[in-house]
Amino acid sequence: MLFSPNLFDIYGKPSGTIKEYAYSKDRAEAEIIWTEIALIEFGINPQQYLVGTKARFPGVKCALKRGDQISYLNPFHEGGRRSNKY
Repeated sequence: MLFSPNLFDIYGKPSGTIKEYAYSKDRAEAEIIWTEIALIEFGINPQQYLVGTKARFPGVKCALKRGDQISYLNPFHEGGRRSNKY
């Protein structure tokens, strides 16, 4: 069992859909698409954004750091993991 779901290729996908991870009932039934806005809101306070989540992630209070993390997850962003820059 995984400690947390793999975040690779999560951007733009529905939450609770990684088969190898045992999601909480609330997360599995949530109708969330991981867009930039959803990731920002989740990143501020995961437990408030998704009540009932098993996530132990406390969130990222610094907006700049949150933005960097979201940019990394976005495959279309210049600094994203699929960037042709490297």
